[in-house]
Amino acid sequence: MYAFLFKKSFFDLWDNLWFIIFLNLALVLSLLIPLAVFALLPSGGSGALKILLLLISVVCFFSGLGASAELSRAMTDYKHPSFSSLPGALRSSFPSSLAFAAFWGVYLFILRYVFLFYQSVTSPWGAVGLMVLLWVTLFLLLISLFYFPVMARLERKTGKIIKKSLLLFLDNPGFSFVLLSGVVILGAVSVLTAFLFPGPGGMLIWLSTGLKLRLYKYEYRDNPEYGKEEPIPWERLFQEEKELLGKRTFKGLVFPWKD
Repeated sequence: MYAFLFKKSFFDLWDNLWFIIFLNLALVLSLLIPLAVFALLPSGGSGALKILLLLISVVCFFSGLGASAELSRAMTDYKHPSFSSLPGALRSSFPSSLAFAAFWGVYLFILRYVFLFYQSVTSPWGAVGLMVLLWVTLFLLLISLFYFPVMARLERKTGKIIKKSLLLFLDNPGFSFVLLSGVVILGAVSVLTAFLFPGPGGMLIWLSTGLKLRLYKYEYRDNPEYGKEEPIPWERLFQEEKELLGKRTFKGLVFPWKD
């Protein structure tokens, strides 16, 4: 399964390369422009204005992230979204994106003070508290990996998105760590390109493809026409996906005359 996940994610990204770069540029600017204005304000400037600029930056970035998730889902379904798709994607994803941003904003605000508290505790309980914080944060990160893909493909209501994301993580912990590893690697590569490629858009394609392929597991379990083979016959389940993707190879991408 993992080989096809990597291959499909790569070619979905490649087939929409310039659109992904545009999305990444828009996301980076939505974050940086308000922060740049914030940095240019005099040190004695209005505190309310600074807070407003930070909020604008966060809201713009996460609303753009939600819209990008919608468009990434279309790309993993072999469609090619255009600029005219952006307004609709923003409207449909905005409430869930805002809820996601609010949750992580509140959590990180609380985490800062709780971390400082346990860091100041000199007894062994301080180390225990810090370890618990680490595991809770990792747990929330792994669940969050599914949030935008679930929003784009399965649910619209925030509560149901969270519930399905939690269930997907609990049922697929190893797969969740693979997705997290992919995000970390893509993030590291993105640093070299100022997050223009693969960037947030590439990460969302990776996560969206991961969810799409993993859902075949539940289709297999719920469909009485399938025999209940163990392990799950991923090759058979992905046959239609492979036909839609076509017989494409990395060698053929670099040396098309040899393919």
